[in-house]
Amino acid sequence: KATLIELSNINTLPDGYRIKPVTTSLDVSIVGKAEDLKDIDNTNVRVIVDLKSTVLSRGTHPVKASIVIDNKKDVKVVNSDSYVIQVNVQ
Repeated sequence: KATLIELSNINTLPDGYRIKPVTTSLDVSIVGKAEDLKDIDNTNVRVIVDLKSTVLSRGTHPVKASIVIDNKKDVKVVNSDSYVIQVNVQ
């Protein structure tokens, strides 16, 4: 079974950069057994953008986002390599 959830807890890494997410929510498709999906919401699914090896100039840029599902090893993200969010570098 597949489900679609909207995430609003989008964080950028690492700390210390003057970077703000422009994207405020992201629709993420996940699959798994019905009993595993029933407890999933935006509190146990996170969007992470790792900018440690990314060089960005000032302005708004698209960056690849990783989707992490906490404590649900049998639930998978559909097309996990296709998620992108916009960040603003100040």
